[in-house]
Amino acid sequence: DPTVPLAASALATSLALEEEVQPQELSNIAWSLAASTQGEVHHLEMFATYLGSKHWLFEPQHISNVAWALAKVRSRCLEGGSRAADLISQAATTRAAELAPQHVANVAWALAKLSALGPEPLQATSRRTVEVAREFKAQEACNLLWAFAHVAACEPEHSAAIAAASLSLVRQLPACNAQDHANGLWALATLGSVDRECLTAFSASACDKISEFGPTSLSALLWAAAKTSLREAKLFEAASVRLADPGLTSSMM
Repeated sequence: DPTVPLAASALATSLALEEEVQPQELSNIAWSLAASTQGEVHHLEMFATYLGSKHWLFEPQHISNVAWALAKVRSRCLEGGSRAADLISQAATTRAAELAPQHVANVAWALAKLSALGPEPLQATSRRTVEVAREFKAQEACNLLWAFAHVAACEPEHSAAIAAASLSLVRQLPACNAQDHANGLWALATLGSVDRECLTAFSASACDKISEFGPTSLSALLWAAAKTSLREAKLFEAASVRLADPGLTSSMM
C-alpha cells in the first residue's frame, strides 16, 4: 500500500512538531509499516521513542504492536538494540501486569530480537507468564520459550515461567505445526529444562507429523533430540524415513 509510507511520514512530522497524535493511529501505522515491508527504521524508532516516553497514553496492545514492528524492521536491517528499544522495554516492564497472553509473548519475542530483554523486563515477563500461562496459544508459548532461550534465561527465578510455558505448549501439541515442534523443542533444549514426560510428548507428536517437517525444522528437531539425549527409537526411525523422501532431498538442492 503506497499510502503507508506517506502516513508514516506525516505522523513523524507531527511528532517532530510536538503535535498531539492518537495512540491507535501510531500503533496501526507502525504495524502496517512492518507488515508491508516498507518500514523505515527511523520512523519506527521515532514512534517507539514517543510511546516509551508516554506509555500511560497507550493500551497494552499498542505497546505490543509497536515493539513487534520495531523488532521486525530492525531485524531486516540486521540491527540490534537502540535507545528506542530500551524505552519500549521500560514501558513493557512497567505495564507488564496489564499485558494479555498474546501481548506477553509478542513483547518478549520483540525485546529478545532487539537485545532489550534485560533482567528487569525478563523478571516482569516471567511473573506475567506464570499468571496467564493457561491462556497461551501454541504459537505464543513457542515465542515465549524462544525469547527465554535467546537470552539464556537459565536462572532458577525463571524456571516456573519456563515450566508453565512448556506445559501450555505440550497441551497443544496436536494443534502445532512442524515448525512449532522444532522451535519449541529447540528452545527447551537450549534452556536445558526438558523433563522426560515433556520429551516423550514432543517425540510422539513429532512422529505423527513427520511428513510435515522440512529440512530446517527437521534439522532443528534432530539437534534438539541429540542435545536432550532423547532416546526415542520411533522418532529417529520416522526421521530416517523422512530424510530418505525424494521430495525432502530435492528441496535441499
